[in-house]
Parts: sequence; structure tokens; C-alpha cells
Amino acid sequence: MDRAGLTGAARAAAAAVPSAWRGAWLAIIGASVALSLVGSPELGIWRLVMMGGAVLLIVEVQAVCYRQALGRWEGRASRRAVMTDAPRLLAVWGLQTVLLLILLALGVLLIGAVALGVASAGKGYSAADPATWQAAMGGAGRAIVGGVGLAVLAGLTWVKARLALSAAATADLGKVQVLSAWPLTKGRVLPVLASMIAAALPSLAVGAALRLLGPVSVSEGLFVGLASGLTACGVTLPLSAGLMTYLYRRPADSTGS
Repeated sequence: MDRAGLTGAARAAAAAVPSAWRGAWLAIIGASVALSLVGSPELGIWRLVMMGGAVLLIVEVQAVCYRQALGRWEGRASRRAVMTDAPRLLAVWGLQTVLLLILLALGVLLIGAVALGVASAGKGYSAADPATWQAAMGGAGRAIVGGVGLAVLAGLTWVKARLALSAAATADLGKVQVLSAWPLTKGRVLPVLASMIAAALPSLAVGAALRLLGPVSVSEGLFVGLASGLTACGVTLPLSAGLMTYLYRRPADSTGS
């Protein structure tokens, strides 16, 4: 991505967060509170209710963010439109999750097949005793299996990047776009990955800082969950929507490969 592209992306990211808080502050706070309560064992079955509520509120925030990033935020009329955008974005999330889970399952099967093949060629291997498999692989065998595992992870990341503009396309066109948005990222995987990482940095930083606190009490745990939720819903999500919308609208030949 050239300098003009980086400047434009930075502006889009900078505008996304305050706009999201102005348009969806209640949903951001609600989703964050629900996420913080999901980890509370005292709630029992109500944790599932909290998780469902958090998902719905997160999708609402995402719908607001994309409508704002697309320049279609016009007060009350846009709030009503969000109610139609949200189910489509939820469908995008669900379909992407199913697709990635299927690919993950295939990847796990591939890793298992390679591990079994490598182990069966080693010394001390016994098909009836799984405890002998790792020792039978040896150092070189474990390196091969690890390489296959990294290749599977890289493949899943690549697929996720190729589908990254699905939500922006869905919000723009008013209909669910998943595999139909695949061509939008052709030759643009690196800029998309860079944008995904940039959007995730605040959540990663807060998560790392909170881990340094070590073990926490129940009340402190709720605070930690709330801080993580506010960062994810109020910073990372708007950043992602702003950056992905910028890439969606920017010509493919101007973002590099």
C-alpha cells in the first residue's frame, strides 16, 4: 500500500472509534457487560443467555460501524436500518464460522494422517498404543508434523483474509455476501492482513496487560472482563469496520498485493 493509502487507512481508523461511540455507545457498553458476565460461574445457565445477548449487541455495533464507515449514518432513519443490517451481518459471521470450522476439521484430519504416517515409520511404534506414537516420530518427524500444522494455520488465515471484506460488501449491497465477496480481496491479502492485525492490536495489548496482573478475585475478574469487552467492542470492532470499508472502497490496483 502506498503512502496515500496508508494515510487514508489511518484517517479511516481514527474516525471509526469516536463515530462508533456516538452512534452505538449503549450497545457497546451492553455487549461489554454481557461478555464480562459470561465468565461468571455463579450465573449458571444464564451465562448462555449473556453470550447470546452479547452476540446480538456486537452485531448491532458492527452494523452501526459499517453504516457510518460507508457514510450512510443519518440519525433515526439509520438506526432503523441497522435492524435490517444486523441479521445480514450475523448471517455472514455464521457462514464464515461454519466454513472455517469445516476447513479446520479437514486440516486436523490432515495433521493426524501425517502424524500417523510419520510415526508408523519410526521405531517403537505400536498402533494399539497411542503413547508410543510421539516417541516413534522422533525430532525430524515432529518437525514435519509441526510444519504441516503451520501450513494449515497459514491456510486458514489466508481464507479468513480472503473473506474479510464480506461484511463491508454485505452492508453496502444490502444482501449477504460471503463467497461472492472472495474476488474483492484478489491480490490484496497483505493489506487485508495488515489491517486485521492493526485492528486487533488494542485488544492484544489490553489482554497482555491484564495477564500481567496474575490471578484475580471474582470482582476483579468482572472488571478484567469488562475492560477486555470495552476494548474489543469499542475499539477493535470499529477499527476493523473502518479499515475494511476503506479497503472495500479503494481500487484493488492501488493497495498492492
